[in-house]
Amino acid sequence: MTEGLRTSPDGVIDDLLSWPQPLEVDLTSITCPVIAIHGTDDDWEPLANLRRVIDQIPDAHLWLCAGMNHLGPLLHPAAVLALTCDA
Repeated sequence: MTEGLRTSPDGVIDDLLSWPQPLEVDLTSITCPVIAIHGTDDDWEPLANLRRVIDQIPDAHLWLCAGMNHLGPLLHPAAVLALTCDA
């Protein structure tokens, strides 16, 4: 996050502004495996929102990180890497 914001918050602002807009991609057309990672204690983004998206992706898997909040997976990259290597 620090590196992403180092020069400007523009990317984060663009991302936030895109949330209420329809996606520009047909999720059913994604052909590669997708792993979605969500902290069980995330109170920023409801799990239902993530499920609504990944339910449309043919080969999507959801990994729940027990006890982690929204930023937990980002702050524990070794744990995330271990999950993805086991997939």
